[in-house]
Amino acid sequence: MSQQNTKRKKGKKSSVQFNSNGKARKYFLFFLFGLSCLLYANTIGHQWAFDDSIVIIDNDFTKMGIKGIPDLVTRDFFEGIYGKDQSELTGGRYRPLSLMMFAVEYQFFGLNPMPGHLINILMHALMILLLFLCLEQWFGKKSLVPYISSLLFLVMPVHTEVVANIKSRDEILCLFLLLSTLYYLFKYLDDKDKPTKYLVISFVSYFLALLAKESAITYLPVFPFAVYIFRSNKFSSSVKWFLTYFGIAIVYVAIRAALVGMIGEADSSDIMENPFVNSSFVEKMATIGVILLKYFTLNFFPHPFTADYSFNHIPFVDFSSPKALLGWAIYLFLGFYAAIRIWKKDVVAFGFLLYLAPLFLISNIVFNIGAPMGERFLFIPSLGFALVVGYLLQKLLPEIGTNQNFLEPLKGQMVVSSLLLVLFVAYGIKTVWRNPDWYDNLTLFSKDINAAPNSSKLRYYLANTQYTEYTILKDEGKQDQAMVMLENSKLNLIEGHKINPKFHHVTYKLGQVYTQLNDAQNAKLYLDKTLALEPNHIKSHWLAGEIYGRLYQNYDLALQYLEKARYEFKDNSPDLIQKLGNVYALKGDHQKAMKVFTELLETDPRNPQYYFNIGLTYQGMGNTAKAEEYFQKGNSFK
Repeated sequence: MSQQNTKRKKGKKSSVQFNSNGKARKYFLFFLFGLSCLLYANTIGHQWAFDDSIVIIDNDFTKMGIKGIPDLVTRDFFEGIYGKDQSELTGGRYRPLSLMMFAVEYQFFGLNPMPGHLINILMHALMILLLFLCLEQWFGKKSLVPYISSLLFLVMPVHTEVVANIKSRDEILCLFLLLSTLYYLFKYLDDKDKPTKYLVISFVSYFLALLAKESAITYLPVFPFAVYIFRSNKFSSSVKWFLTYFGIAIVYVAIRAALVGMIGEADSSDIMENPFVNSSFVEKMATIGVILLKYFTLNFFPHPFTADYSFNHIPFVDFSSPKALLGWAIYLFLGFYAAIRIWKKDVVAFGFLLYLAPLFLISNIVFNIGAPMGERFLFIPSLGFALVVGYLLQKLLPEIGTNQNFLEPLKGQMVVSSLLLVLFVAYGIKTVWRNPDWYDNLTLFSKDINAAPNSSKLRYYLANTQYTEYTILKDEGKQDQAMVMLENSKLNLIEGHKINPKFHHVTYKLGQVYTQLNDAQNAKLYLDKTLALEPNHIKSHWLAGEIYGRLYQNYDLALQYLEKARYEFKDNSPDLIQKLGNVYALKGDHQKAMKVFTELLETDPRNPQYYFNIGLTYQGMGNTAKAEEYFQKGNSFK
């Protein structure tokens, strides 16, 4: 090893450089891909969890398979589950790319979660490889930054929600396509022949990134600054790339506005959908400071995790809170440093831009996104964190290391390399340890309620899952286990109601639970609370039919609610029509019962229950021959 190769000019600090031969580089790429798959291998056997119901198992368009793609491309992200009126959520969302993938998967695999989990794992692994290639374009093949930063980004535990939850593929797709945009832009810049195909791929990648998730729009300043810092002598020569990608974003925004409206939530008075609706401006900004601090610390100290951060897990504070002050102090420093130093081609400033730009969109500072915080929101911003750490470590290593051969700098500085190894291993273990929590809803919510006991929504999620388990166990004849689940559901709902008495999903579910417990007084109490909060809540009208019909035998009042649901709210679902027919039959109005049961039979002539309904109605009318005829037909379709 010659002295000439180890010299540095006096007064200057050089970056680590080493001879990364092709074989070592290839081995590292295989290592990255393999490690990415290994870290998330224990999610392959997972079931559906969390928001998977919204985009897959309860989404009418997705379950149409390939035939549903035209609707997915032209409708709001949530219309397939909530319908056109979207009574549950407000504001437009347009992210058709992942939904199209889910529709294709449903076409070939049905309601089988394994392919979805496997695709998430493979896409994440490919994205990590693309990240390495992008960093290599920026820093060169003799830099440690691509190795450290891509590996750090890979093992960060805060990414577990994105990979372990099938729905969050939109995050993986978005970042993958943003990296593809940058990779092919730099391939174009570095190729002396300037082949147009690279630009075309870059432009198409950015448009697809926007279709994956609207947060891709925050990369508009990233493109010109990436070119300026790593390739251009003047920023003015990089502005054209901002204008080009801005034009693509305008096309996306125009399409989005025409189909579903603009970005963000409409004004809502429900704190569960508008997390700062009841706060003053000072409280809102101070609480956002606490949230920003939480985001920042999750990069370094990824614990504890929870699937939900909504009211009242993070209570409102004012600026007397040290956390609020510290949060804003950190982010103001990052922002000012980036704004001042990025013009000096400071890579750390560029890393801060990568972190701050996408985080700004979901911070609730400008508009309401419907949630105060989410770990999945940190997936794209955390790339900036990984870049800064990798770059600073590379700047540190040459002071006390050597710089000739592959990984020699790490060998030369055992303290730094040992700490780095401990960090990677600890993060990897935390990732593997967190993954099983995402097995299914009951596992996830039962685990996370310990980290977020004051989240009313998480209490509801857990209680609703327990109620579903109750119905399954009851149908299986496991009455004792079913009642345990029902009681646990009730307890979590009571706690959720204490946290937010105006959360109508909780009051409605409490009405359901007490109805199952045959507690007419409490069932009616929480039904009335729900209807006071949401007078047009259709399912509460269903519930009222059951409470007044079965528990109070007040059939006139039961019919009042059920008929309103069907004829005023235009709800023609089979379950509602059957409830309506049952109450007509109980009241003794066999003609109306026969009419609605016949309507049901016409919609599904092979459903045995509908034949039994008509048979029972004939039996109530005293026509035993007809009753027996329909009973026999029903049995033939069992």
